[in-house]
Amino acid sequence: MALFTSEQAAKIRQHLGFGDAVLTAALPAGGRATLQIQFLCDKAMELLNESGKPRVLQMLAQCEAVEARMSEQMDVAIATRIGDLVIRDDGFAELIRQYDYWVAQLAAALNTTRNPFDERRLTRTGGVNGTWGR
Repeated sequence: MALFTSEQAAKIRQHLGFGDAVLTAALPAGGRATLQIQFLCDKAMELLNESGKPRVLQMLAQCEAVEARMSEQMDVAIATRIGDLVIRDDGFAELIRQYDYWVAQLAAALNTTRNPFDERRLTRTGGVNGTWGR
C-alpha cells in the first residue's frame, strides 16, 4: 500500500530535484542519468514506515511554504531604502538558504538523497558535484 498520494509523491520528487515521471534516463540526449538516484528516492517513499509519514509531510509543508514565499518575492520591487527606512537586501538569499535547509530535512526524513544533478539546486556545499568558491 502506498503511503503517499500521487500528488504528495510528485511534490516530494520535485523538491528533491526529480521530475514527476516514470524512471527515465537521460543518456540518449547526452544528459546525466538520474535513473538510479530517482529509484532510491521512489524506493525510500515506498519503504518508509507509517510512523515516519507525518514528519515527511511536515517537511514537505515547510518546503512548499518557503517556495511560496520565494514566488511572492519575485513580484516585489527591489529597494534598499525608503526614506529613513533601510530594507534588508538579502531577504531572497535568506529564503534560498531556508529552502535548501528544508529540502535537506525532507531528504533526511525519507533517508534518501537529493538529486545531485539538479541544475536548479540553489546552494551547494562542495563535494563531487558541488560548486566551489560561492
